[in-house]
Amino acid sequence: MASWYVILLLITVLCFHAKAQPLQTSIDGNASNTLEVKRHEGPGVPLKRDEAITADAAITDQVLNSSLENVSQSLVSKEEMQRESLDLKLTQAESNKLNISVNPNGSGDFKTITEAINSIPAPNSRRVVIFIAPGLYRTRHHLVLDQKMIKPLLCASPEPRVFNSEFKGFQDTLYDDKGLHYFKDCMIQGSVDFIFGDGRSLYEGCTIKSIAQKTGFITAQKRSSLTASDSGFSILNCKVIGTGQIYLGRPWGNYSRVVFSYTYIDTLVLPQGWIDTMDGNHHNLTVFYGEYKCSGPGSNLAGRPAWIKRLSDNDAKEFTGVHFIDGETWLQGPSYI
Repeated sequence: MASWYVILLLITVLCFHAKAQPLQTSIDGNASNTLEVKRHEGPGVPLKRDEAITADAAITDQVLNSSLENVSQSLVSKEEMQRESLDLKLTQAESNKLNISVNPNGSGDFKTITEAINSIPAPNSRRVVIFIAPGLYRTRHHLVLDQKMIKPLLCASPEPRVFNSEFKGFQDTLYDDKGLHYFKDCMIQGSVDFIFGDGRSLYEGCTIKSIAQKTGFITAQKRSSLTASDSGFSILNCKVIGTGQIYLGRPWGNYSRVVFSYTYIDTLVLPQGWIDTMDGNHHNLTVFYGEYKCSGPGSNLAGRPAWIKRLSDNDAKEFTGVHFIDGETWLQGPSYI
């Protein structure tokens, strides 16, 4: 195996409100890698070109440390289940991680995301977690640098939306955690569980690209109960391409829910399509995995297990629009879309 070093960068957007009310954020990136984190509150502040807008609240070290600890704990059980499959260097990176913070008001380690990313040397052999305070950031940079693996983490933010952005990693690329999320025209790259979490999310018009050398998995959805309506992934009008032999998903939670609709699926997807276990226990009676009017050589349902949902037109309606994430009430694209 060629020598290369892995850095896992968790870009965490956690929202706090001075009055303990929900805060809406969005992460928007245009085709030239613009990343924005917006605080939807108050009249706003006029933007200057390529200038970060100062966040309106400082975050104390105590809050930063507590939040990062919670994020790390949420990953432990999944990582333990997959420990044997992790690359040795990835395991070493986990054991020697570094936490840094970004806040445009100067209370963090850095004022801009670019400064934080540029502080990470290449090559690098340790995980670096970047905690980003609420605010609006306008910056231009590549999220994947030479000999670095950038691992964005979208954690527990209510109603973020992501446009025209790239997420490049290997294992666990995009942590799609709790909340209603919308990903539009994005590229998500990885090999093992590279879209994972407990969010209720719609991926529309995205390119899902495998870089697996052998066998991999696209999704690892974590819905934990039959009544959890706020959890599940809908993958709509997307493309599944790349290398290796890939499964569309496997369950992180016992009631994992994922539906692919109107999506082009290339030959890399194995005929079985899905696996019903991650922890050694089989969950085919409780998971909800379905496909609806997909195309491409990997979309043939003939080899799929009997427990996969063959959705009718009526069944599919729930998953084939922004209503899946209650988008009629909060979803609005950025001004340049």
